[in-house]
Amino acid sequence: MPTVTKRSPRIRFEFVAAQKQSTPGGLPALEALAQQFDLWQKIRALPGLDPRTRTSHGYSPELIVAQLIYSFCSGGASLADAERLNDEPLVRQLARVKKFADQTQLGQWLRQQSDTSIAALWNLNAQFVQWVIDRADPARWTYAGRAEAFFDETQIEVFGPSFEGAKINYEGQLALCWQTFWFGPFLVGGELGSPGDVSRALPAMLQTLRPLWRDRACDFLADSGSSSAEPLQAIEQAGFTHWSVSYNQWTTGPERTAAALPRSAWSPATQRRWRDGVEVTGQYAGIRHTVAGSDFTFPLAVARWKKDDEMFWRYAFVAHDPR
Repeated sequence: MPTVTKRSPRIRFEFVAAQKQSTPGGLPALEALAQQFDLWQKIRALPGLDPRTRTSHGYSPELIVAQLIYSFCSGGASLADAERLNDEPLVRQLARVKKFADQTQLGQWLRQQSDTSIAALWNLNAQFVQWVIDRADPARWTYAGRAEAFFDETQIEVFGPSFEGAKINYEGQLALCWQTFWFGPFLVGGELGSPGDVSRALPAMLQTLRPLWRDRACDFLADSGSSSAEPLQAIEQAGFTHWSVSYNQWTTGPERTAAALPRSAWSPATQRRWRDGVEVTGQYAGIRHTVAGSDFTFPLAVARWKKDDEMFWRYAFVAHDPR
């Protein structure tokens, strides 16, 4: 088949009273935004994204990417959904093509991508986010005047005869590990791999994405999966205004330190009712902690609580910046 390339649409709009909702009805606005950013030209210029040996045949990379974006932004969740865009005249008109790729062709294109081309796509994604926030009202994406960054790891359970990299996770399920980095409402980094070190991607993401918060106030949040020495040091060195990480994995040492604090180090005891209706007595304090096998010392905010009929305190910790 000859090469099929995405072209700019020529559409005349007429605004009328809506008689029914259209799933792809918002895609013209998406196409306008993509053209304003010059997205398709930027994708065409990315290194390694076009695996074709004969570029005069087949679907161009910008058309494949456009098809996937159109599908995701109109409720699609699979390659089969992306193929079904062939049944939507408006969507084909947006790309100015007679036919989109089928799911087999889409899958083949995805499998032929390399670490280099994937990194180039993530870099372009970060450029788009920077372009958006440079134009958006800060109140639309910041909190209390500051940006927020968040790192998370999600276990994605899979079912089937073969999934590359899938392993049995801590819940006994076959799963992949999806590590993501968020800047405000934007997904700016992601790595899909085998379950294991749940924060292995974080240090590299912090280095790559630092330009997003280099010149603005920004807070960072993460859960206890990022509470070992290496990610905590990387977070501290990343230039955030403030950061905090749940610290509930290696608590034997901090619990001993907290239990040895004098009474004067704790806040006044207060009675609280939890959401499940349980009443507890709670107090707060701060300690410093050094991770075993490391010379990295950081502050820990400590909360302790117990019910009226309990003898011993329970503890929870949050690692945070020293500022």
